[in-house]
Amino acid sequence: MSALRLQLEELAGVWELAAEMDKGSNSARREQLRECADTLRSLLSIGEAIPPAPSVDCPHAAPFRYCPTCVVRPCPIGLGIARPGKIGGNHG
Repeated sequence: MSALRLQLEELAGVWELAAEMDKGSNSARREQLRECADTLRSLLSIGEAIPPAPSVDCPHAAPFRYCPTCVVRPCPIGLGIARPGKIGGNHG
């Protein structure tokens, strides 16, 4: 489990605890804290269900995503291909 995920889960717990401890004051604030905690937990569960995107490394320069001096022509992962409306030239 990542450090960020642990921090976000802890934050959701802090919001839930704050809502529980704030019994004598604003009920709208307590409800909002609970909703924030629920929303954060929902987002974390959605993130678990989505598989990570596959990475595409330059085959001759892995683990880099691009290589400024590609030795393969044309670039096998399509970098440097001129596209209409884009600034830049052909790399491969």
